[in-house]
Amino acid sequence: MKIGVMNVGMNTGGVKDFLFHLGEKVRENANLVGVEYDSTARNYTFMSLHLVQAVIRNKRSQLELKCTPFMKETAQLLQNSVTSEKIEALLVIGPIKETLLIYELLKDRTNVLCIPSSIYNDALESDSTLGYDTALNSVLNGVLQIKDTASSLVLDHIRVFGIQIPGRSTNSLLLDSAIAVNGIVVSNTESQEEVNKVKLEIEARAGNGETYVFLFMNKKIDGNLLKRKLAFTDEVDFKIIEIDEAQCVGPYPSAADRVLAIKLVEKTLEWLEGVEGSRVLVIDNREVLAKQLIL
Repeated sequence: MKIGVMNVGMNTGGVKDFLFHLGEKVRENANLVGVEYDSTARNYTFMSLHLVQAVIRNKRSQLELKCTPFMKETAQLLQNSVTSEKIEALLVIGPIKETLLIYELLKDRTNVLCIPSSIYNDALESDSTLGYDTALNSVLNGVLQIKDTASSLVLDHIRVFGIQIPGRSTNSLLLDSAIAVNGIVVSNTESQEEVNKVKLEIEARAGNGETYVFLFMNKKIDGNLLKRKLAFTDEVDFKIIEIDEAQCVGPYPSAADRVLAIKLVEKTLEWLEGVEGSRVLVIDNREVLAKQLIL
């Protein structure tokens, strides 16, 4: 059985763990191949992951698959390549919206399994995504370091730290990070009413003796505009700290992501044993389920 593996998202530690355990546990007669796009040669390549796995194991490193997102201009080429390579099943790892684009494109050519991997925990009907817990831990570690510094330096005025989280919406990563450190969420700066609520909360905390406050916002929020709109009359030390996606990937997956990677591999192998059409994996109450796609 020839099984293609395609990564349409970020190459997180969780994805690397998934690929490693998949290569270790897949049955011997399965031909596992990585699907990538070569922009120089302008074609799709199919490399044996078993051969790469052997080299990786000797180097004590991890297998990586280059991000190969859906591209309209190469859609026909991907269809033809999957057909000519006789791919019997395709595992697509990444944000569900991206994986579903590949599913729609190839549903008549092969069986597709969508595997949720995202630092934003944005898969519908799924409690979590591979890579989310690592991202959340990475954000919190960074914020807690700032908190330690802020706690050791007491000023005669409050310090406001604007933490910009990756993404351009009020996502789970932003909301959960704010909850974990008692931060204030800034949803938008267009509404002065919203800004005033944030200002009142900051002033209330300052009145309670707090010496620093964390504001959590997405990349769409202009930190400097927010500072101007807050229009503090008293002295305030206001700083914007940007956290980018690369910082959220983390060099090593969290314990929760390691466990999830193995559970996803187990369900993937179960699906491969008796392929009955395309499916999407979802996490429901710590259990991985393979659900039929209804689009």
